[in-house]
Amino acid sequence: MALQPDFNAIARGISDLSDQVRLCANLPAVDHGARLFELLEELRTIVIDTREAVRRLEERVGPIETRLDTRFWFPVGASLRSSTDFVPTVI
Repeated sequence: MALQPDFNAIARGISDLSDQVRLCANLPAVDHGARLFELLEELRTIVIDTREAVRRLEERVGPIETRLDTRFWFPVGASLRSSTDFVPTVI
């Protein structure tokens, strides 16, 4: 007599296969990268917030830098050989 298929083994195999296929939903590629997209959006928000913070900081530091430049100056071509060589000039 020729070998016959084991239908119980086939049923178990199909059941195991369906369990594994169900787990595929956990793969990032299967959910169309939705989580990756969320992470990219979070990073985009962080970058935008950081740029805005730097812009605000530059706005605050710019005038301070300008005031310092007008109050103290360092002659072009001068060198600092010691800490006593440079005495700021106050206008």
